[in-house]
Amino acid sequence: MRGLTGAPARALAPALGLMAAQALVGLALGYAWLRLAPRPQAYWTGYTWYSPEVTGFGAAQDVLFGALTVLPGLAAGVCLVLWAARPWAAVRTLLVLVGAAVGSGATWLVGALASHAWAGGWAVGDTVTAPVNLTSPGVALLWPVLAALVPALVLSIRALVTDK
Repeated sequence: MRGLTGAPARALAPALGLMAAQALVGLALGYAWLRLAPRPQAYWTGYTWYSPEVTGFGAAQDVLFGALTVLPGLAAGVCLVLWAARPWAAVRTLLVLVGAAVGSGATWLVGALASHAWAGGWAVGDTVTAPVNLTSPGVALLWPVLAALVPALVLSIRALVTDK
């Protein structure tokens, strides 16, 4: 099977690069989310952690996750707007949206899995720092949804204004 060569390869190269960049940004944002998210002190029960004071920590972790993923989502959407008139726009859009989903998933997995991986080796009753997690998993869709909505809105407004 032959790979893409010539015009399709040149047309899709920026989208493939952006797809890979979004995955790498997702890894970095996952580490940032792990380090910046507020985490309550808890007690290790042997199987999980228990904290009597968890009010607001889940929402704060979700808001921080959303705040970290807004800018990459907007940036991916702006790139799609700039590439809208070029050939292979549908394939390029699909690649960028897959990259956005992978980036958001990487952010979630790196933050959640790293905080759970460091959670071992405790005795029952030890005071621990609770791991980060999304209490509202829909927040993970913010990055890809923004990457799709920005070009849809901009191109719709442009079509209304320019009569195209």
